[in-house]
Order: sequence, then structure tokens, then C-alpha cells
Amino acid sequence: MAEKLVYHSLDAPSRTSPFARAIAKITRGGKVDIVGPYLSVKRLLEVTSRASSWRLVTDVQEWLRAEGYEAQRAADFIEAHHERVQDCRGVHAKVVIGTEEALVGSANLTNAGLGRRTEMAVLIDTAATITELAAWFEALWKSSAFVDVSAARALANALGGAQARAASDELNAVIERVQLPAAGPCVRADPTIDESSTALAVLGPLDHTTLVRIGKRLRRLGSTREQIETTLDVLREAVVASQLGPEDPRLFVNISASDPHYIASVTVGNKYVASAGFLGKTPMIALTMSKASVERPDIARLALRVGEGFAHRDGLYLVRLPPSAIRSLPDEVIEDWHACIRDEATRSESSPYRTRWGFRPEAYAVMMFTEIREQVLMLIPTR
Repeated sequence: MAEKLVYHSLDAPSRTSPFARAIAKITRGGKVDIVGPYLSVKRLLEVTSRASSWRLVTDVQEWLRAEGYEAQRAADFIEAHHERVQDCRGVHAKVVIGTEEALVGSANLTNAGLGRRTEMAVLIDTAATITELAAWFEALWKSSAFVDVSAARALANALGGAQARAASDELNAVIERVQLPAAGPCVRADPTIDESSTALAVLGPLDHTTLVRIGKRLRRLGSTREQIETTLDVLREAVVASQLGPEDPRLFVNISASDPHYIASVTVGNKYVASAGFLGKTPMIALTMSKASVERPDIARLALRVGEGFAHRDGLYLVRLPPSAIRSLPDEVIEDWHACIRDEATRSESSPYRTRWGFRPEAYAVMMFTEIREQVLMLIPTR
């Protein structure tokens, strides 16, 4: 058997969960690795008690939030098994990996996920795929972090009180006020399903000299590949959020040869929506945000400076952040940034910067296309 679909039969429903049966088979007496954001402590104890050894990667903040008044029980489990649980913010995969079989699917390890929802999974026993899943888990484990138990306990206490009072607004306020330390890899990929095949044609040929020139400019952003790629990822995310193509007159992207403050930037309409450079001698990435995000205490702590953006209007602000802070920005702030970009695109007919300086195909290419970025990074010395 290479693979088998696991799901609830709609024609002949079973009294026992096919997902529970598959997990029981995988975990019986062997080593087990588990990934999932939403977990029932009772179901988790059933799984871990069957295994000879186990590890868990989860989004602790999301798990506790979902548990509400039961969050203390989850915190107890984390504290009791601290060395076996890693926190990875934003993880959403649902995977159970054994030594010979694995289950990959949509079902959470909860009563609802296993028994009351229409879910789908694949049971795999192909050795090569099991090996690949194991390697993926190891990489995820290494890039995640052990849970700050005291912070998790504080969040669980606060959530339990709010849930008991059935105060949804208070629950949201608790999440904002009692943040766990950010952990895990920062995943920010282009969600576009069909990358435009015409985009590279619009750019035209990029010769070796052009790539070297862009590489030298990018080198000013940092001495390590990680610093440069973090910046390019942010700029790419801004372009994707704008939903504007390379031919759109509202979009202007640039990698400057001389400007010390804004070395690389994305402009939509008349506004810098993302840029990278230096504030004095301090590296920074600047994002356009609304007043609501600017007034958040966590953003105030992270920001190097908050100022009104270029051609300020409608309460938008340019927030300068240290590059290291980008991965710890809350999802609500990222969504607000994206919304500001889309709003600017809706309001604008063209970018005066593009009108003045024209389209910069080399800047667009290195931001948007992995193969071009790799060619450029290979040409410059980085650590």
C-alpha cells in the first residue's frame, strides 16, 4: 500500500472515527512526531500514552486561545512535558508521523476534528515519503522553540477568566495584551496560484552586468544572506498585497544606488508602502500602517520611529522597524499593512515616482522571482 485516503463514509457512516483508527495504528508502540495547532488534551494523552517516545510542534498561543476556559489544562500538559513540546507560531499542518506510516490531512486532534467534521487525510506508508516527512519535522523542530511555560500559564489564566465571563471582546484584548514570544520560521509566500507567464517577458533580458549592479546595491542592506532575503521577502509581500502587475502605472519598485535611507522600496500610488534602509546608522524596514496599528502597545515597543508617511492622508503612517522585528509582527498588523496597500492602489491612478523614473525591471525581478534572486545573491559575498 503506497497511500490510502481516510475519511468518513457518507454512505455508510462508522461508529468509530477512521482518523482515530489510523492514528492508533501509527502510534502503537513506536516513535511518533505530531504537528497540529488545535489539540484536545484527552486525545493527545491517548496518542502519547501509546507511543514509546513522542514530540509535538504546535502554535501554543493559538492552541490556548482555542481552549478558552480549558486553557489551564493545556498549560498543565505543556509544563508536564516541556522537553517534548515546541512552539511554532503560525503552524497549521495536521500531521502524525510514525516510523512506518504517517497521516497527513485536515483533521485536528480534537473531538470535533476526529469525529464530527467532514475531513480528509492520506495514510502513507511509502518509505521515501516517510523519510521526507521525518526530515521536514526535524527542520521544523529545530527552527521552533521550547515553550515559555510562565508566559503560557499567564495567557491560560487570562483566557480562562475572559472565557468564563463569555466576553469575546475581552478574549481578543487578552491575546493582544498577553503575547507569547514569537517562535518558529516566518512563512511569507506569494499566494498567487498562477504566476503570470507574461511578467518575465515584460521585464526583458537581464544581463550579467545588470545583475552585478543590483547585487552591489543589495549588499548595502546587510552582510548576511538572511538579512538581504528578509528584506526582499518583505518587499515582495508588499507587491503581492498590492495585486498590481509589473505593467501597472500605480506600482513603482526601486533599488537605489545612492539613497542611504531608502535603499530598496515599493511604492503604490504616491506612498511608500514598504522600504528598507537605515535610520541614521540603524538598519530598518519601514511599513505603512493605519493609526490603529500604530497605537498598539506592542508596535510602539518594536518601532524605531513612527512618522507620517510621504503625501500623508487618511491617517496612514510610516513605521520604521528593526528587521529582526518583522517576523514577530502580529497577524492583525500584517493584515492591516496589506489593507493599507490595497486601499492606496484603489485610490491611485498612477505613481508619480514611476512617471518620473520609469519602470525598474531589474528591481522587480529580484524581488519577485526566486531564480533571479538566486543569480544575484550568488554574485555578491555574504555570510
